[in-house]
Amino acid sequence: MKKFEPAMKRLSEISALMNDDTLSLEEALKLYSEASELAGNCKADMEAAQLALKEIFMGAEQ
Repeated sequence: MKKFEPAMKRLSEISALMNDDTLSLEEALKLYSEASELAGNCKADMEAAQLALKEIFMGAEQ
């Protein structure tokens, strides 16, 4: 999960770049592909964090 924050930062950068009207289709596709991969990684990190929290709370209830 150490990569979550940098990935979110890069997603924000990509979002700003995608709003550039001078971006070529090829560049836009490359950025979209990168963003898709980053988003998938972030989702996996969030799911892992959610599982860890559930385990913590389940242990606290016992």
